[in-house]
Amino acid sequence: MQSNREQTLKFTEQREGGYSCRRDDDGNWTGGRRGRGRLVGTMRGISAPEMVRWTGLSPNLVTVEMMRSITPDLYRRIATAHYWNPLWCDRLPAGVDLMMFDYGFNAGVHGALSVLASIYGGLDRTDVMTEQLLSRVLTVPETVLSRMIAGNLAREMQRILHVDADGVIGPVTLAAISEKHLENLLTVYALGCAQERAYRQMHGWVANGAGWLGRLHQRVEIAAEWAVAAACPGA
Repeated sequence: MQSNREQTLKFTEQREGGYSCRRDDDGNWTGGRRGRGRLVGTMRGISAPEMVRWTGLSPNLVTVEMMRSITPDLYRRIATAHYWNPLWCDRLPAGVDLMMFDYGFNAGVHGALSVLASIYGGLDRTDVMTEQLLSRVLTVPETVLSRMIAGNLAREMQRILHVDADGVIGPVTLAAISEKHLENLLTVYALGCAQERAYRQMHGWVANGAGWLGRLHQRVEIAAEWAVAAACPGA
């Protein structure tokens, strides 16, 4: 949702932190791979290749000083142009916008769309959301989404709904979803499960997996709060 953009951008910026320059991180090299281009680091989650793309400069012209000078305002402008807008977060339901943006910032627009398509069907494009995929997000039956949610995240969602937290999304849980008009909560948790599966398949899982999952659970928790608040204003 458009009204959620600033708080979404703030959530991501807080978790990305300040300047870092690990030699073994591909995102710190202007060429996008370790040893390619210049080692200039990452600032507020804006990677060296992202800065090359934003400025239009040759990879050899982006410097450490440029990376360190990325202000909160510049972070917001780059993040909006390269992630929020391509993922059509303005048009996504409350909570789903955070799930898509923060994961996309972490894993790329292609990664975010691929995970979404793993739930909703074929991927039309890999660089930007499409009307076809968005339509599926907004109309897919709850019974389809329910099959995507399991384990701890399923139990967490059931506790929000005040039903037995047995980890099985069956008729009782779906009835509670319908009664409270919380269909978007299903999407939040389906995305949470799909994003976790994707993280576990990524290069770097062994070294970074614990941090990725910690951020995922923070993302799901806040996204769920937004979904509930949007469905039950004033509750």
